[in-house]
Amino acid sequence: MDNWSDYYLALSVYEAGSHAAAGRVLGLSQPTVSRRMRALETHLGGALFERRGDVLTPTALGRSVLDHARNMQDEAAAIERAARSGNERIEGRVTVAASDGVGADWLPGALTPLLQAHPDLSVELKIGFEPANLAGGDADIALRWGQPGPQHSLLARRAAEVGSGMYASECYLERHGAPQTLDDVADHVAVGWAAPIAFQWPRTPIGDELKPRRDVMVATHPSAHLEGLRNGLGLGVTSHRLARVSPGLVRILPDFEVLLDLWLVAHGAVRRSRAQATVLDHIAEALRADREHFRHGELSRYSKASSRPC
Repeated sequence: MDNWSDYYLALSVYEAGSHAAAGRVLGLSQPTVSRRMRALETHLGGALFERRGDVLTPTALGRSVLDHARNMQDEAAAIERAARSGNERIEGRVTVAASDGVGADWLPGALTPLLQAHPDLSVELKIGFEPANLAGGDADIALRWGQPGPQHSLLARRAAEVGSGMYASECYLERHGAPQTLDDVADHVAVGWAAPIAFQWPRTPIGDELKPRRDVMVATHPSAHLEGLRNGLGLGVTSHRLARVSPGLVRILPDFEVLLDLWLVAHGAVRRSRAQATVLDHIAEALRADREHFRHGELSRYSKASSRPC
């Protein structure tokens, strides 16, 4: 088997979340997608995904295949950009909806190269945790946590896997000590979340939460949550990427990790607008380029610290 499009198909299945959803994005029937995936897995000698509830999770083989497929996709996108360069005028306003975290601290930097390259293009950022109604015209493009939402007339791809862990400040740990096991967490206090989507505390095999005895503070905004942790109020679960830029935070119980999917969603009509399609493709590429930032907390390629001042 030497058809690289089958590897791209595997990536599309992962990003869309199912064979049927990938088929809708690619214009293929669900039986065709399933048949080609079975043939690819037979050729490679193993399953690429396993289903956990409603979520497709890559196997070890699947993760390797997806990494190579992303690299091929990146190269194909680079060829396409080179062919288009200088030949298109992109103009108009595109509205992008995203949560307080990724929309406020990551999107502006990620969009900067695009907006500098197209001076007639503008982007309106709608920041908040309530999901925008794309079909109702609230936004053209959205970044959503956990699930893409209703799929009617929407294009959706699982764009990033965001890793998180348990963190506390150095001063908190000096006063109270660090928990050595998950059971020890109950002897501490927490800086908690009160947002619709949040990283979860560890759970027992039967699903009970293993969390501190009480919340000393509850935050609805990631900045407030991080400040509570940095000021030594308690333990908290936050993303590796946000913890990295918060001086004084220490990861505890490193074997505990929670992963949360970040979805890139757009109305099906997005391809009819050159401006919207350009912004959608740019954000998708930026998320691919920064996958280690989201997964492990590596420095973002769009961070001010990784580039020269304006």
